[in-house]
This record gives sequence, C-alpha cells and structure tokens, in this order.
Amino acid sequence: MKRSTAILLTIIALPLAAQDRNQLYKQPTETQCKQMVDGMVQTMRTTPPPDKRDKDADALLARVEKEVADNRARGKSECDSWAFISKAVTTQ
Repeated sequence: MKRSTAILLTIIALPLAAQDRNQLYKQPTETQCKQMVDGMVQTMRTTPPPDKRDKDADALLARVEKEVADNRARGKSECDSWAFISKAVTTQ
C-alpha cells in the first residue's frame, strides 16, 4: 500500500473511531457530509505536501476535486460526493 493511501485511510477512520457507537449506524446529515468532503479535500491537498506527492496522488486529487465541483454544480447531495471520495480513496 502506498504511503499516501495509508495516510488517507487513517484520516478517514479517525472520525469514525471517535464517534459514539450508536452514531455509527445513523446516516450523516447533508451538513455533516459537506464538512467531511471539505475536510477530506483539504487534507488531500496538503498530505503529503505537494512537492512530495506522486503522480497517482495528484491524479486522485484532481478526480476528487472535479467530482465535488460537478456534484455541487448539479445540486447533488454532499453525501454523494463523500461516497465518491471514500470509494476513490479505497479503490485506487
């Protein structure tokens, strides 16, 4: 597993581990999904630093940013964007 992938998976898992066990089974709200999307995109922009990122990480970031922008332009749910990011990061 590439180091950048391992870091991203850890970042995704941390908020889930911190939640109350009952909260794990509830669908996130649109506001929560937007916060998760914005946080993940920001994390992807800075981790690893741009000068130490490989081409795959740059390509993944570009795909994610495009999908998020397209979804927002079409008025799609932020949770759809979050699902896309989760799948893109775990199946790269």
